[in-house]
Amino acid sequence: MKYSRLIFYLSSFTIWSCEYNELENIETTLPIISITSHQSGDFVSEISIIKVSATENLNINKVEFYVDDSLHFIDLESPYQFSWKTTDYLDSSEHVIKVIYYNSSGNYAETEPIVLFINNSNSKPISSKIYKILYYEGFLIKWSMNNDNDFLSYKLYKSAFENMNDKTLIFETTEKNDTTYLLNTADNNEFYQVESQDIYGLFSFSNIEPLFVQVELWGEYYPVKATTELILVNNGLIGPIPSTIGNLTNLNTLVLGGNDLSGPIPNEIGNLTKLQNLNLQSNQLSGQIPNEIGNLINLENLNLLGNQLSGQIPNEIGNLINLNELSFSSNQLSGIIPDEICNQGDSSPDLSTNHFCPPYPNCIEVDIENQELANCNDVVELWGEYYSINYTTEIILPSEGLMGEIPSEIGNLINLQNLNLYNNELSGNIPSELGNLTNLTSLVLWANQLEGEIPPEIGNLTNLIRLDLDENQLTGSIPPQIWTLNNLNELFLSKNQLEGEIPLELGNLTNLNYFFISENQISGSIPTIISNLSFLKYLRLNDNQFSGEIPASICDLNIFWDTLYDFNISNNQLCPPYPDCVENFVGEQDTANCN
Repeated sequence: MKYSRLIFYLSSFTIWSCEYNELENIETTLPIISITSHQSGDFVSEISIIKVSATENLNINKVEFYVDDSLHFIDLESPYQFSWKTTDYLDSSEHVIKVIYYNSSGNYAETEPIVLFINNSNSKPISSKIYKILYYEGFLIKWSMNNDNDFLSYKLYKSAFENMNDKTLIFETTEKNDTTYLLNTADNNEFYQVESQDIYGLFSFSNIEPLFVQVELWGEYYPVKATTELILVNNGLIGPIPSTIGNLTNLNTLVLGGNDLSGPIPNEIGNLTKLQNLNLQSNQLSGQIPNEIGNLINLENLNLLGNQLSGQIPNEIGNLINLNELSFSSNQLSGIIPDEICNQGDSSPDLSTNHFCPPYPNCIEVDIENQELANCNDVVELWGEYYSINYTTEIILPSEGLMGEIPSEIGNLINLQNLNLYNNELSGNIPSELGNLTNLTSLVLWANQLEGEIPPEIGNLTNLIRLDLDENQLTGSIPPQIWTLNNLNELFLSKNQLEGEIPLELGNLTNLNYFFISENQISGSIPTIISNLSFLKYLRLNDNQFSGEIPASICDLNIFWDTLYDFNISNNQLCPPYPDCVENFVGEQDTANCN
């Protein structure tokens, strides 16, 4: 019907044109033109050339080529043709091709349209062969040469999905040869695909299955994704454990015992986070246990006995909370056993026959055997126990029946932060070496039999928050260095034989919350500067020899004026009148010298 209308139109147009040309004497006759390269129903592929021919070309000024009523190309010179890229269309789809041509006067006509079908199924480039992917300083992907003469490029993609959705281009080359690409890592959760493309835009895919990715270990190949167990006991294996073993990330069991393996345990062992059983016993492995061992949080059994491992046990061993069995025995391990080893489930790990230095963690103290202590120079012995110079941060031994003097060697524990020895039978002087413990925040020696003066070296402990020397036999005056410890929150010096006066420097201790100096022989007046102690809530000055008037500024303190526990100044020589805030708490005073 469309073609009939076109003939009618052209006939009418021709009559009109002839009449017009008779008046203007201009030739308007259009030549007969048709599509000669194809017939309706033909199949086309790749680049298909659409050609037209005419009875004469003298009057053709322009030729337009249409696909599905959409203009695709204009040709102004003979021969008139159009290179149609069929690869932009789906296979088996059908498309209408027509041509419109014009003469110099602007008159035009259409060819008879034809219908063509797309078929590129046999035109795609040759697929590439994928070779086994092995580790060689990275995972080497290799594929075969494409023999298609229309070859354009290779493209390598990766995706987190097996169907290659959301794929990412990671490599591209136009070299037509056997091609390789080196991956730094081959993730078990990533998929790869090689795309071969030709000049027509056609392409084929070669998918790389994860099982293709393999690691070579001792002459055998192990698929990265599929290998879950590696048991090679008494196999005569020699040399180091290859670092590439860390790529077998689905391993849950690794047993290499009874071989001649040497060198260090590779750090990459920490990549095997699914491991439940790791047994490397009875080899010749040396070096330190890698910190990365702490990554193996699913480990239930760890056996490294009978090797030549040295150095310290890494603190990261504490991450292995699921361990039921741990053996590091018969090695050359040394240093301090980290307390973190007690985090694992086994209450008695086997660490015998090494060079571990005391002190030992509580969880294994009774199970440690056959330790060589010759090189344990970084420990201090105190009251029959050993403490690491570098790692001991606290000593808490209350009510342990400790006797004798505090050893001066305690001053070597330079990282000590908390020293608590209360309620023992310690005697002698407080060693001046305590002044070396500059990291101390708490020093508690109350309820002992310590005597002599408080060493001025106490003033070196600038980080002290609590100083408790109550209930000893200390004499002399309070050293002025104590008044420089402006981080002090608690100062307890009660029930000693201290004398002298409280200086104005008391006002430096602006962080004091507790100030107890009762039951001594402290004299002089209560300094008015006491009002500077804005955080003070507990004050005991009772049973001393304080004299003179109580300064009114004492009422500026934030003390709870309720009980004698909070505030006590009784049994001194303080003279009336008394400030209102303390009137109910003055208690008994010796006022004989009050003029």
